[in-house]
Amino acid sequence: MSPREWYITHQADADAAIDPCYYYRVLANGNACILDSEGYAVTTLPVDNIYPVGSQLSVRYEHTGGIVLSVADAVRLNISPE
Repeated sequence: MSPREWYITHQADADAAIDPCYYYRVLANGNACILDSEGYAVTTLPVDNIYPVGSQLSVRYEHTGGIVLSVADAVRLNISPE
């Protein structure tokens, strides 16, 4: 990967930063449940190319049961742990 490609990739990650009122709670299986400032499950996020665990639909689409990401994906989006 060229330096330019690296910058574009990492800039896209930085641009995908999520609202700071979101946080994640680590579940028993080690994944991250994304919650809003009131503790409700987040059902969509304005991000491309991030997929909830076990889903083929990105987080841009409605996930009525809430969004569960790997902890690595939550960190990549700059979502803080609780």
